[in-house]
Amino acid sequence: MLSRIFDNEFYYLSLIYSLFLRKYNNITKKIVNLYNKKLTTCKIHLKIELLNFGILFRKKKVR
Repeated sequence: MLSRIFDNEFYYLSLIYSLFLRKYNNITKKIVNLYNKKLTTCKIHLKIELLNFGILFRKKKVR
């Protein structure tokens, strides 16, 4: 059970990351919202927040 959750977590996070990189912001927000509703643990929220921050930071740094 735990391994399945972690596999899904990795899948969704990588999917969100790839969508952000391709700049599909609306779709990404929908996926993040669905993901937050399904698996509401602090770790996952924190990972998504860190992921979002990392991408925003990267975009600012590049420009």
